[in-house]
Amino acid sequence: MYLLLFLLISTFSLQANKPKVKTYVEPLPKNLKCFLGADIGGTKSNVGIFEVTDNNKAKLLISFHEKTKNIGDFNETMNELLQYLYDTYGITVDHACIAAPGVATKNRDYSSVHGLFDIKTSELLEKTPLKTAIIVNDLFVVGHGLDSVDPDNIIHLYGDIPEEKNTHDLRAIISAGSGIGSSTITWDSENKKYITHAGEAGLLDFAPTNQLEQQFFTHIKNFYGRRNTTYWANVASGSGITRIYSMLKLMGKYQDSLNLNDHNPDIILKHPEDELCKATSNLFFKFFGRFARNYIWSVLPYGGLYITGGVAANHSELFATQFAHNYNDPGFQKELRQIPVYLIKDPNVGIYGAVNYLLQELKETN
Repeated sequence: MYLLLFLLISTFSLQANKPKVKTYVEPLPKNLKCFLGADIGGTKSNVGIFEVTDNNKAKLLISFHEKTKNIGDFNETMNELLQYLYDTYGITVDHACIAAPGVATKNRDYSSVHGLFDIKTSELLEKTPLKTAIIVNDLFVVGHGLDSVDPDNIIHLYGDIPEEKNTHDLRAIISAGSGIGSSTITWDSENKKYITHAGEAGLLDFAPTNQLEQQFFTHIKNFYGRRNTTYWANVASGSGITRIYSMLKLMGKYQDSLNLNDHNPDIILKHPEDELCKATSNLFFKFFGRFARNYIWSVLPYGGLYITGGVAANHSELFATQFAHNYNDPGFQKELRQIPVYLIKDPNVGIYGAVNYLLQELKETN
């Protein structure tokens, strides 16, 4: 028992070599067959273990949270996690859906997580007890998790909320995380269900509009190996915050009272009293607001634009004060206000979506 716990800590080590595990039911039921939903982000990864109730709804029992860079061998980590669940609670898991950043394969069987490690269905089925392992895009599953989020964890940022909401209107999602992802949600009137469509709007080209932005464009090319093209994912994201900070620091224009060695976006956004951090935050929100506004013109999501991701969830109060005026365009304010914009604070929206999609797929194939 202690050996297994040690193995879990070493391969799924969360804060200070101690697993960050959260339970949602007390006492946790034992000897169940459960389902696994995983959301592997560029910075942090979440895994949820769900019980399926009599009405075929997924109920979150326990979740695990880890820095993605610490995972190492994904198959080994998954084995240790499953073994821990069985030895501690008698829980067995046969079916899993794993959401990962980037473009997942059409066959839903492979993803490379920012070069840190690969996730392959064939290896998971061969090397772990899993009988089903579906691999999909992370923003794709968020579309399947929106309706599982508690309304208290949804913040209204901009636009008019219609008195009579048409639930069949197109909805859209963008992330503010390590990078930027996107997806859209449409209503299938024939089968009476929502369909989520994955996208990669973060890979749209970024175009500078003034001298400072041109300097930033050049900075990214020179210091981060981007030869000809800079994407919005390099700019209006957590990694973009790091790049903005490094450029402004080199310029030497702003007082740098913190003198950070680790240009961590969370630390930067938490210190508006520092002139350099404040300037970084201001430019980030200018970029993010512009990206969001450009994106909605391409899809017109009258059902709402939903912002997810770790940067947004961890700094929801800052988004509540900084997003609207950077997103608004006075020349098109009437049109923009027809599209409500929301922020999702719940970091578990990805694992809700992963398990919801898993259950949908298992139902359709059985």
